[in-house]
Amino acid sequence: MAPGQAGGAADDAPVTRTGGQALSLRPPPRGPDSPCDGTCRIEPATGWCLGCKRTLGEIADWPMLKPHEKHAILRALKDRA
Repeated sequence: MAPGQAGGAADDAPVTRTGGQALSLRPPPRGPDSPCDGTCRIEPATGWCLGCKRTLGEIADWPMLKPHEKHAILRALKDRA
């Protein structure tokens, strides 16, 4: 197999960044699942989804949020009626 092609022993080597810092290939912790129920319609008066009660910003950011940030949103949703 030619150098640089997938499947060689080099694939088992750790990936490093400039400066020798290891780059983790492990996905970050997901935290709680999305509260989306599939309704996906924004109520103009509140800016909240009619199903999950999140704002468009919260919906868009969800995959990138840390678990503690997701938990904070879930707590806030309880006050949105």
